Amino acid sequence: MLVFPEGAQFTTGACAFLDEHPSGDPGDTKVYVRLAIQGFPVDIHAMLDTGSTWSVLEPEVSEALGLSQAQGLGKITLSTRVGQVAGTLHNIPVTIVAEQGQQLEVDAVFFAPENWPHCSFIGYRGFLEKIRFAVDAQENRFYFGAPISHAHPAAKS
Repeated sequence: MLVFPEGAQFTTGACAFLDEHPSGDPGDTKVYVRLAIQGFPVDIHAMLDTGSTWSVLEPEVSEALGLSQAQGLGKITLSTRVGQVAGTLHNIPVTIVAEQGQQLEVDAVFFAPENWPHCSFIGYRGFLEKIRFAVDAQENRFYFGAPISHAHPAAKS
């Protein structure tokens, strides 16, 4: 795993990421990370998008989880590259699946759109802001771990 210069752990788990979505949908090369979502029977691959405010669930997943547009943390409209999309925010426990080290459970916030023709995304607010992560593009490795205490000297710099 990755460590700070003085030896404290920066990350506690790692996994390979995919350059393309497993569905074979053609497009630009991206970073797809494997997630296990509580209540969904199979792991999914979600695109890492540090520029996305919220994580987004594809309709197949939000429907299988029974996420209602009337429930959740509230309705919002998300501005996306395909226009305005209405939906609801939900707290969803997810696990970043580790191939090396420890898996990481995250109580993440996901946007469940009313209409969404794309895959799932991992966004900043409610997910990435809660973890430490690094991407090694040369080795196709995604490193992750829980945030360290603010009392840690490296966290102050």
